[in-house]
Amino acid sequence: MRTYNDKNTLKKLKRDLLYLGFFMTALGSVSMNINAEEKSDEETYKIVRNSNQDLESLSDIITYYSNVFGIREDIVYDTLEYNTNCYENIEENNIELEVLNTVRDIYYNCKDYGYEKDKIKTNGEYAPTKSPEELIEYYSELIGVNKYIALAICYNECGSDVNSKNYRKNHNPAGIGPHMYFENAEVGIIYYINMLKNGYNCNTDSDENFFGRVAKVYCPEETSGWISHTSSFYNSIIDDYYHYAPEVKERIEFKENNKQYIKK
Repeated sequence: MRTYNDKNTLKKLKRDLLYLGFFMTALGSVSMNINAEEKSDEETYKIVRNSNQDLESLSDIITYYSNVFGIREDIVYDTLEYNTNCYENIEENNIELEVLNTVRDIYYNCKDYGYEKDKIKTNGEYAPTKSPEELIEYYSELIGVNKYIALAICYNECGSDVNSKNYRKNHNPAGIGPHMYFENAEVGIIYYINMLKNGYNCNTDSDENFFGRVAKVYCPEETSGWISHTSSFYNSIIDDYYHYAPEVKERIEFKENNKQYIKK
């Protein structure tokens, strides 16, 4: 079982990040991610997450979600420390979800914390390395949503190749809004899975009948057609989640079978 309760280490990390933040401000635009890659002559960076890397500590988790949402790590540490009474109230089995929810809340409600958005953002652009199928599976399991339902709706709205204009231009995985814009695909998928969970009460026990609950939202005039089309995708992936993405399945299986040889 992973252990995240080294409080002194966490507090030291937070202090170091605060000093680093001040140093970065003085210098200008410098990436905090050691894997950052210069994007152009402008002082912006593309931060690419290594999909092989496990989140083995609380600091790993904070770094990961800070990168996904482009929120300064010192802000995340500060808020998490306050919300959890200096980490005393963190439940080990819920740590990743707690960090994710904290970062999301800062991202969408920064003024509630006394911050202006431009003051808490990192100077970076996050680019997910995982496929939409992988991201939907991961966050469905983390948040507690039926991954087959989430992926079937995504396929119906974006195509089985997840290559619709709405997804490519807006990083919108499921016709949300219907054209809401998200900073990157991972932010969009996290928003989508949370919407299913908290907006429509989808959970791991939900089944195909769920489509009838949201059909009028997606297609008020052709509800039965929308349900039929989405159900068709659902039935195709229920026995093989990666039915429409065999290359992703092959890559995952290869990594799993050879993980002892793959350097993280």
